[in-house]
Parts: sequence; C-alpha cells; structure tokens
Amino acid sequence: MFNANEIRQITFEKVVRGYRPEDVESFMDKIADEFEALAAEKQEIEGQLYILAERIEQYKTEEES
Repeated sequence: MFNANEIRQITFEKVVRGYRPEDVESFMDKIADEFEALAAEKQEIEGQLYILAERIEQYKTEEES
C-alpha cells in the first residue's frame, strides 16, 4: 500500500499525446491529501477502539466482583 509521500514522489514519462502534467500532478496531490486524511482518521479510530476495549475489560472485571 502506498503512503502519501510515495504518491507525491511518483513520476510519469512525458509523451506527445499523453495527459497534461499539471493535471496529473494536481490529481496526485489530491490523492495524497486524501491518504493523509484517511491515515489520520484511522489512527484516531484505532485509539478510540483501544479505549473502548479497555472499558469493556473494566466493566467485565467490575461485573465479576
């Protein structure tokens, strides 16, 4: 899986009848930004999941006593 920095560093060979380089670079920047946002969201959700798992364990312990 790519990360945002790897996406930003990808280059394409220029050809006569290809896409406009500015358009490709702009699109790649947008994709890299989305990757960064999704990675941050994933990290936040994983943190919340960890907290919830700890609370479940705490409730189980309290229930048993």
